[in-house]
Amino acid sequence: MRSLTIDVPSTMRVRVSELERTVMGSEVDTIVFQPPGTESLVPALLRRFSDGDADALVTVETVHEAVKRVRGGLVQTGVDRADIVTVVGPEVVSRAALATALLDPPHEPAIDPAAFLVGRGGRVLAFPVRSRE
Repeated sequence: MRSLTIDVPSTMRVRVSELERTVMGSEVDTIVFQPPGTESLVPALLRRFSDGDADALVTVETVHEAVKRVRGGLVQTGVDRADIVTVVGPEVVSRAALATALLDPPHEPAIDPAAFLVGRGGRVLAFPVRSRE
């Protein structure tokens, strides 16, 4: 599997114009979007991604902050955090799936590639990593 790594900020957002040039001008199979400090996770992600049938694989951590449901400006209830995660990066994305999704370009100037694929009906798997706490 041939891959290309793109350094991204921790927000995982990429400029659409740059992404289109990279995706359309490349002959790699996968693109790794790598925020600072996550380099060591990439080999395991690439192995796991090659085993599956997903359009993308994202690294996630369990949420530790309090999560509340708010309605009308009032806290209604706490939310069980057992199944809530946050994406921390890196993300491994199929170049072909991203190229297809970009045929219907987003209205935003910058996107999170895996979230964009989910919005276009793509299948994105979660890769849990140990919490940094």
